[in-house]
Amino acid sequence: MNTYENVSLPFRVLGREEEDYRHEVSNSWNVGLGDVCGAAAVLSGGEKQRAAIARASLRGRSFCSPMSRP
Repeated sequence: MNTYENVSLPFRVLGREEEDYRHEVSNSWNVGLGDVCGAAAVLSGGEKQRAAIARASLRGRSFCSPMSRP
């Protein structure tokens, strides 16, 4: 599963068509994912965290994002 598929998983589980959520998923990339599209096995720990934040933000979840670097 690549990063896009991972972030869009909640929409796919709910049975929504990709054309309905593609824009929302692409907007979620503002958490610093940039052009990250690799499989989870090749992502760094930080990239995995950002993918999880992007997925959570799509579901309207509130979360606290502690900064590991200034």
